[in-house]
Amino acid sequence: MCGPAAGLIMEGVSTVMGVVGSMNQASEEAAQYNQEAQIAKQNAAVANQQAATAMNVGANKAANQQTEDESIKSKAIATYGASGVDTQSGSGSQVISDTEKISQIDQGNILYDASNNAWVYKTEGVNDLNNANMDVAAANNAESAGMWGAMTSLLTGGSAFANQYNQGVNSGLWGVSKIKVPTGGNG
Repeated sequence: MCGPAAGLIMEGVSTVMGVVGSMNQASEEAAQYNQEAQIAKQNAAVANQQAATAMNVGANKAANQQTEDESIKSKAIATYGASGVDTQSGSGSQVISDTEKISQIDQGNILYDASNNAWVYKTEGVNDLNNANMDVAAANNAESAGMWGAMTSLLTGGSAFANQYNQGVNSGLWGVSKIKVPTGGNG
């Protein structure tokens, strides 16, 4: 059986191990959350780049569509001109006008699709940033929990240490007589 001196030593070691363990666990959890936050921030940056790329791709497709439609319109005008059809009035003019309207609709649809794709990426980026913020908060909470855990270990260890010390005092191990605690009252 251990005596009070061994109990004091074991209680001290246990307290130190509890404090160090709480702090290490908190540090590891915080590092993990901070790593996840960094990854989420990088994902947000990638999503924003993808949004910009989607808009650029859409603009290029719309420009290509416009070039293609201008080519079709020019060929129609040339064909009508070679056939003697007047492109300034009547059905020839109507066909050219309809071709221009369809071209504008096609370009608008391309830009609309690009805008929708960019919006999806931007939304992903916002979600990633929100996740990063939550991870940073979780890291801060883990550090706080570690500090509270360490403080709890110190208080619990201190209390147990005091109990072990009092056992030593009561058994006369320390060469100190029993400590008499005043109970109050007169006398």
